[in-house]
Amino acid sequence: MLWSLNWYVFFRSLGIECSYAKSFRIFMAGQFFNTVTSLGRFGGQPIMAYLISKKSSSSYEKSLATVMSADLVTVLPMSIFIVTGLSFLLISGSGSDEIATAAVTLLGFLLTGVVIGFLAWFRSGTMEKYGFSAIRKLTEITGRGESYLEKLKSRIDNWEKTLQTIGENPTTLIYSILITASAFLSRMAAFYLILASLNLQMHPLEIMLLIPLISFASISPTPGGSGTYEAAMAASIILLMDISFATALTVTILYRLCTYWQVLTIGYISTTTLGRIPGVDKIAQQPEIKG
Repeated sequence: MLWSLNWYVFFRSLGIECSYAKSFRIFMAGQFFNTVTSLGRFGGQPIMAYLISKKSSSSYEKSLATVMSADLVTVLPMSIFIVTGLSFLLISGSGSDEIATAAVTLLGFLLTGVVIGFLAWFRSGTMEKYGFSAIRKLTEITGRGESYLEKLKSRIDNWEKTLQTIGENPTTLIYSILITASAFLSRMAAFYLILASLNLQMHPLEIMLLIPLISFASISPTPGGSGTYEAAMAASIILLMDISFATALTVTILYRLCTYWQVLTIGYISTTTLGRIPGVDKIAQQPEIKG
């Protein structure tokens, strides 16, 4: 619910008329597409933007910028948690070189996300200018697509203005950062309770490193990161705790039941009811295939 609340904050900031209940349903439907497509974390975002544009007066470009901003803002709390947990490992000498290497590598990716977010919100037009120039060069080389350039430029301009609006309202970004940080903390609490139920212990700062670190595995090109996520989490738990693979896998499965299968179930229900929302029934319903 916290992740969908993050969306709602951006909707209110951009003047997109969508109640929290509808925001929640669309968000969960998008999460469902994330968990069932082979595109990992990138399966539901374009569909989420489409659903938002159909349900509200917002354009697709504005909706896509909203979805992208809601995802980008998670980079900051993730970075803070990883730096805190990694600092603890280095000072205490616990953990392993593999965990430290993975954390440093992820921080490199997150730093890229911070730069993209900064350019998108506070230097709006920078990425769009270079991106459009590259597309124009490509059309000049191939001699195709020139008729679509003006239409594309208009769409890019709309996208750029939305990002600029977000950057001009730092209060929205602060609220969003606090919400996403709370969402990560709730997952950490769930993991801690699972360990406690199995009479296991892990230092809270190690959990603070583990949860955002493992969340990166969900972008693998499998439905919901399935397989990759479980393997990465079980391996990381073993590196942080002196337990067997069977025990680590048990912890992983229980955690996924709380954070993945629950979302899958609610997301499916949300998707099947999207037909009741005007303008999105074509997404919610499967077309009839005629032989």
